[in-house]
This record gives sequence, structure tokens and C-alpha cells, in this order.
Amino acid sequence: MIAYAPYLILLLPLFSAVLIRLVLHPFPRIAVPVSVAACLGSFLGSLVLLNGGTPSGGMAAPAVTWIELGGLKAGFALMADPLARLMATLVTGVA
Repeated sequence: MIAYAPYLILLLPLFSAVLIRLVLHPFPRIAVPVSVAACLGSFLGSLVLLNGGTPSGGMAAPAVTWIELGGLKAGFALMADPLARLMATLVTGVA
């Protein structure tokens, strides 16, 4: 779970925004708790990320394959050094 915390921090607010805009827009009583839950989940993910890893080194999330064409395999991964982990916690805590 801790390895996927950087993806959780980024994708929870994105998915909730898309869900609210496409599905829940006419229902504000449901949309508000969904957005609050996404922000809270993102904050909890940043706390998990802040608590994990080593104090002096970074932490890498597992690489994800983005596209694969023939012999070409393009992917991406997220890296969180101590400053990035602290800033993610501060930003999601304010949100």
C-alpha cells in the first residue's frame, strides 16, 4: 500500500473531480461528501508517504507501463524525496 501512495495522492482528487463533473453535477448533496472524501483520502495518502521511506533518501513508486508498441515500452514512475513528501503533506493538509 505504501508503494502506491504517490499515485493515490494524485489520482483520488482527479477521479473525484471527473466523477462529480460527469455524474454528480445535478446532485450537490452527494457531490460534496465525495469531494471531501477524496481530499481526506489524498491527505491520508500523503501521511502514509511522509511516514514511509528513509529520512535521508527518496522513495520510488512502482513503475507503470504507459504504452507498449512492438519493442518500445514507455512507462513512468513517481519518486518522492523527503522534501516532496513534506510538501505533499502540507498541500493536501491545507486542501
